[in-house]
Amino acid sequence: MKVAQAKILHAENQLVAVDLIRNPSNIEQWFILVIHRDGQTFFLEEAGKPLIFKDITESIILLKEIGFKKAQIHL
Repeated sequence: MKVAQAKILHAENQLVAVDLIRNPSNIEQWFILVIHRDGQTFFLEEAGKPLIFKDITESIILLKEIGFKKAQIHL
C-alpha cells in the first residue's frame, strides 16, 4: 500500500492497526505493516517495493505523518 493511500484510509478509519516488524533477512532494517478493517494486511511501499527503514525512528515519524498514534513493535 502506498503512503498516500494509507493516509486516506487512515483518515477514513479504515486502518485499524499498524505493526513495525524487523526484516528477517537483516534485523537492522524495519518494515511497516498496516492492517485494514477487513483483516487484510499490507506493507507500506513505494514504486512496488516495500519501504525499508534502517532506523526505527524514521518509521515512527512516517507513521505520525499518516496519522497513527500508536503502533505495535515486534523486536
